[in-house]
Amino acid sequence: MKHMKTKPSTFDVIITIILVAICCVLAIAIALNLGGGASRETQGMPGRQSNMNQSQMVNVSVEQAGSGSFSKTTRINGEIGSEGEDIDILPDIGGKITEILVKKGDAVQAGDTIAMVDPSKPGAQYKASAVVSPVGGTVSAVKANEGETVTTNTAIVQLAGDRNLKITARIPEKYLGTLQDGMSATFTTVAWPDRAYTGTLTYIAPTVSTTNRTVDIELNITGDTTGLKEGMYVSLDLITERIDDCITIPTSALSTFLNDKIVYVVENGVAKRRVVQTGSANDTRTVILSGVQEGDLIITVGSVNDGVSVNVLE
Repeated sequence: MKHMKTKPSTFDVIITIILVAICCVLAIAIALNLGGGASRETQGMPGRQSNMNQSQMVNVSVEQAGSGSFSKTTRINGEIGSEGEDIDILPDIGGKITEILVKKGDAVQAGDTIAMVDPSKPGAQYKASAVVSPVGGTVSAVKANEGETVTTNTAIVQLAGDRNLKITARIPEKYLGTLQDGMSATFTTVAWPDRAYTGTLTYIAPTVSTTNRTVDIELNITGDTTGLKEGMYVSLDLITERIDDCITIPTSALSTFLNDKIVYVVENGVAKRRVVQTGSANDTRTVILSGVQEGDLIITVGSVNDGVSVNVLE
């Protein structure tokens, strides 16, 4: 008995065509997702890439490198003294002191009468003679008493003449090569710790102490001297080094990389590592000898690496 081939029905053909079409569509969709999905996603969200870049930026503060002067100070201890001698006021004539017109601490001007002396002798009468101060100053001591008989060699009062306050100090021998007459200094006292006074170096001893390897120096006090008295202890900041026309940066901006001293600068919105050679430094700033030029933007605040995008804060 022969088997007869049956023709597929129209319905089966339609179903087959539909299934084939669905498979083609699915294949195309899968191919597009694998090849270009990421690109289309970025194109469809234009702000996403920009936001990602911004989130990777590091906020930094900068200082523009420029040429200026650099100074380094050394702190030493000193004491306030003065220049000037005490002056004894003597009478022009001997006799008995009838009156003393000043007391200790009084200010005296040249030509002021400080006492009266009666030169009378028994059996004779003379007019009392004035004892006149030839100079101005402050009475530092009264050396005679009323009723006392004095001669022309007897001091009646002592004046502390006009005095210039000065500071005496000792500085280590190692700073001797940096000292020069006229160097400026600032100092404070125990009595006025928040008040800064100024002075100028006027004397450098010609010899070095072999006991403690120090050099005696003196400074004149300049400017306001209110509150200062002889004998006061002072804390003195003396400028022992000065460099003009140099580039300095905050010492905190320095770091190290592979044993080199480096800084980071901003170039076209990116942090760039620079190897630098440094010179002298004080408490806050360091002299840069090479590696930085005027106008460079030195990163002073912000944790960065070479090549990192940065956002400079105003």
